[in-house]
Amino acid sequence: IGTAALLALAGKPEEALALYDEAYAISEEIGNPWGQAHSLFNAYLVDVEQGNVGRSMARMRACIQRSEEAGFLIPQSAARADLGVQYARLGQIERGTELADQGLEIAKGQTPLAVPMAMVSKAEILFLAGEPEQAESLLTHAELGRLPGPVRGAAGAHVDILRGQL
Repeated sequence: IGTAALLALAGKPEEALALYDEAYAISEEIGNPWGQAHSLFNAYLVDVEQGNVGRSMARMRACIQRSEEAGFLIPQSAARADLGVQYARLGQIERGTELADQGLEIAKGQTPLAVPMAMVSKAEILFLAGEPEQAESLLTHAELGRLPGPVRGAAGAHVDILRGQL
């Protein structure tokens, strides 16, 4: 999965997705739902960046299911919040908000590392809903510094993009 992440960063998304799909297939073959969730989580992030909305949403739903089976908490939170953003982008603000709130609740209750990620997703939905002051408030309190290095950098860039739109 590390090689796939490097390929995605190097601008080779199709090669990255092929490796994520291979990792998923291997994890499925050996009955490892944690590995399935991990590969789906990374693959849907590439799909989102490539504009593959339907495929990314299908992977998000599968990621949620597999992460629940495995007890893998971060994707249970982050994938819900990310799926909420996709619904909001498609005009379903209420459904998106509900999913982001579920993701944030899971993060707050069980995996604090995912709280900043879920808050950024919720802020994006608020922005899409025409609530820039509430979105900015969430971004201000997201505590991105709690995230590990590469994730912190990506989340920070996302916040910068959102703030540019606010």
